[in-house]
Amino acid sequence: MQRITGMLVAGVASVFFAAMAPQTSAAPVVQGGKDGVCDNGEFCLYTQTGQHGSVVDRRAYETDLSTTHVRNGAASWRNLTGVDWMLFDGVRCTGNTYRLHVADGNAHDIHPSWRKRIKSIARVDRTGACRNG
Repeated sequence: MQRITGMLVAGVASVFFAAMAPQTSAAPVVQGGKDGVCDNGEFCLYTQTGQHGSVVDRRAYETDLSTTHVRNGAASWRNLTGVDWMLFDGVRCTGNTYRLHVADGNAHDIHPSWRKRIKSIARVDRTGACRNG
């Protein structure tokens, strides 16, 4: 009987302490945080024309697109930031540039001569951070 009582007390104690332990949950979803959805405040590149295919979404810049969905080329873009963006044919926002003026949020195709050349992107006001990042 004493052994059963001890086991019962140990069981109740473990349930009590488990209930008192801090609860962990999955990490919260950050709105607009490289989630593959073109949210307000983001600039997005698409692998296909007309805003189709895989998407890369950024808020400020990307120093090297070779590890993203558009590593083999981007064909269209959407700008929901209210700021002009620059395309670069070098990593860390270097090389030749192609400026994309603020648009209305609709899909815009990238000039065919640039589709396979894009290596990095940045808001015009964040190119310095991209070069140093």
